Amino acid sequence: MGSMATVCGGLGERCCPTGAFSSAFCSASGVKCSGFTGGTCEACGAPGEACCEGQACDGSGCCVDDTCVADMDLCTAAAGTCSDGACEGGACGRIGGPCCPGIGCSADFAVCRGGVCAPCGVEGEICCGAERECLAPFVCDLRPGPDICELPASVP
Repeated sequence: MGSMATVCGGLGERCCPTGAFSSAFCSASGVKCSGFTGGTCEACGAPGEACCEGQACDGSGCCVDDTCVADMDLCTAAAGTCSDGACEGGACGRIGGPCCPGIGCSADFAVCRGGVCAPCGVEGEICCGAERECLAPFVCDLRPGPDICELPASVP
């Protein structure tokens, strides 16, 4: 008898493991891993849902405190309205723009560095957010030092 493959990566399924020095991931669109190194793949991206990997939200929404806010809805009282992925009506939170007060960066694959939103989550860049996320097919290298996104094959 052959061994049964373990199913992972889809909505409601367990997160797929990548190795000792990288984060778990989901392979289906519109889902993210609910735990940093394990857990279940849950829906993400719609207004009111968790932000998808890299702080991504559907329909030009903004990621605020790991929750998606719809385009033209309020980010926070201090950060104003979400406009095309940026708060304060588009004035903060975008890559290359200033970080938003109390939020940081609201755009996809952006992290606040030195008061400016910088790219994250792609090969060679730092991992995004507290959950250290990377854009597929990259995974976050969790070895000592800065957390950098790499292809899974380069992670032992």
